[in-house]
Amino acid sequence: HNPLEAARLNCAIMFGPNTFNFTEVCEQLINSKAALYVKDAEEMEESIYNLFNDTNMLETFKENAFKVAENNNEILDETVKVILKRIY
Repeated sequence: HNPLEAARLNCAIMFGPNTFNFTEVCEQLINSKAALYVKDAEEMEESIYNLFNDTNMLETFKENAFKVAENNNEILDETVKVILKRIY
């Protein structure tokens, strides 16, 4: 899935090593402190725990993710257009 979809919904974002379809966007999210990169299930568990126990950190990631999504609106709009063409 496109991580910008979750970002646009004001979600904190976390992803693993297989982001080849969204490399540039994932780099933007990480550099903007809008997403967490986890390499395995153990790191994911730790990151989830930290997000749920630090509401300031959670809110910061959500806000930053939303800002990145807003700066990439054209990508999401193109994604929606492709989906709608396939549906109709």
